[in-house]
Amino acid sequence: MLAILGAMDEEVALLRAEMKAVQETVHAGITVMRGDCNGTRIALAQCGIGKVNATICTQMLVDLYQPSGVIFLGVAGGLLPNMQIGDIIVANHLIQFDSTSRPLVGATANCRTATA
Repeated sequence: MLAILGAMDEEVALLRAEMKAVQETVHAGITVMRGDCNGTRIALAQCGIGKVNATICTQMLVDLYQPSGVIFLGVAGGLLPNMQIGDIIVANHLIQFDSTSRPLVGATANCRTATA
């Protein structure tokens, strides 16, 4: 089974329309749609906008369904002029953009506290 999630309805609606034998369940206020899509069992969820929602939803899907992989649909729009809606982008590295530019792989926590 694959776990697939997207932040907004527009990101999951087309895939949901292609699913067969759908069973819906609600966990922590998130509707999970399980079914078959072109011969692959999937658990599809709309997590809501933001990294916290994505993290909560991803962990929930992993805990409940033990997927063989996780796919996230739609991330922050296109960044390059040659990228079009519907393009598939596969990252070869990740960066935590909103708090540090250090790579996530092998990174260690670097938390500082403000002093008065």
